[in-house]
Amino acid sequence: MTSPSGLDIVFSQYAQDPYEDFNEMLRRERENTNRVAKEKKTRLRRKDAVAKPNSTRSFVMSRHQRRGLKLIKISVIDLCNNSPGSDSDNESDNVIITAPPAKDPKADNPAKIGIKGKSPPVFGIVPKVEIVDERGRPLQDKFYKEGSIIELRCVVSEVPQPTRQVNWKHGSRLLNYDTKRGGVSVKTEATSNGALSRLYIANANRNDSGNYTCSLADVAASAVSVHVLRGENPLAMQRGGAASCSDSLLAILAAFVS
Repeated sequence: MTSPSGLDIVFSQYAQDPYEDFNEMLRRERENTNRVAKEKKTRLRRKDAVAKPNSTRSFVMSRHQRRGLKLIKISVIDLCNNSPGSDSDNESDNVIITAPPAKDPKADNPAKIGIKGKSPPVFGIVPKVEIVDERGRPLQDKFYKEGSIIELRCVVSEVPQPTRQVNWKHGSRLLNYDTKRGGVSVKTEATSNGALSRLYIANANRNDSGNYTCSLADVAASAVSVHVLRGENPLAMQRGGAASCSDSLLAILAAFVS
């Protein structure tokens, strides 16, 4: 009796279960193909990262998110050093940002941001919006005489590129395209790292008093309280407020000394 050949053994195995081994062979082949494709993709990504070590990515974090410890997932886009037609032209990654709460929400302290993400490195930008006076100092209250022109200045800074997306509101009413009141004008010019926006309201009246907000889209905002006075001198009101503040400080110091 002759011993079975290798071919006879193969036929014998398929005779027992002709589909099981064939399906297993297909499964292993698919796994091997997927593994090779994944390794190739990883090598290409590493090569692309080494070829562009100076590329930068940017994101914008809302100012109000600084007031609490939060995890924020933000889409990150390449800003420069992308060669046309490369795979990363339209590719975006997600980074996780931890923003510790500020000690004082009103204090203008820069947020410390921890970033976890993929290379190339990313950098974080916290936009800054301020309503300022003629000397560039932040405003909280502004006094105008009835019939005068209200003029408010808003400075937007710390943004990745110049922008004109600045909105003015009186309460909840948008003023940029307001035609109901009349005499309202908004002029915004782009600067190197943001924008300078001016709001003009002609022939001010008592109804124009209230809170005015300047905002960069939905990212950051600043507000000021406007008071339209009838008969009073706005400068005297502002100086009077400063004097009363000084008197209060003197009273406190006197109490400590005594």
